[in-house]
Amino acid sequence: MILQKLKQATKAQHDRLEKVVNLLNDTLSMQDYKHVLLKFYRFYSSIEPKLHSYDLDKFGYKTTERSRLRLLEKDLKNLNLKPVPSWEGLPLLENIGEVFGCLYVIEGSSLGGQVISRHLKEKLQLDINNGASFFNIYGSETGKMWKEFGIIIEEFAKSYQNDQQIIEGAIETFQGFEECFKSTALSFSYENQQ
Repeated sequence: MILQKLKQATKAQHDRLEKVVNLLNDTLSMQDYKHVLLKFYRFYSSIEPKLHSYDLDKFGYKTTERSRLRLLEKDLKNLNLKPVPSWEGLPLLENIGEVFGCLYVIEGSSLGGQVISRHLKEKLQLDINNGASFFNIYGSETGKMWKEFGIIIEEFAKSYQNDQQIIEGAIETFQGFEECFKSTALSFSYENQQ
C-alpha cells in the first residue's frame, strides 16, 4: 500500500514542516498569518502550473476541482494583500511518479487544514469568507476527498510499479515547502504591502 509507505517514508519531513509553518500556536497574530499565507501563495503559484502540465485527469485526479491557488488568491484579496513572486526552489517532478508523490503532500495538507481552520476561526475570527478559505478547501467533504485521492494514488501505484519515484516526489515536495517557508526573501516584498 503506497499510502502507508509514503506516511512512513516522509514522517521526518512532515514533522519538520509542521514546526516551520506553525499556525497552531497560541500567539498567532494577523501579521503572522498574512506572512504565512503569502508563503503558501508563493509555493502554490509555482507548483500548480507545473502539476497542471501533466494530464492528471486521465488518472481520475481533477486538477481544477482540487486547485488551491484560486482559494489563496481569494484569501489574499480578502486580506488586501498583493500576490508575491513565485518560488524558485520547486521539487523537480521529473516524472509522473514524482508528481503523484507531490500530490500526496498537497492532498494530505487538506486534513491538517481542518484543524488550522478551527484555530484561525478561534484566534483571528477568519473563515472561508474573510481570508481562510485555503485551509478549508473541501469543507465537510474533506474526508471524502482524501479517500478518493487514496483510491486514485493506490490505483496509480499498482499500475506504475515504481514506489520509490512516488516517495522521492513526496520527500522533495516536503523539502521544497520547508525551504520556501524558511526563506527570508519574502520579507522585503511583504513589508512593502503593509
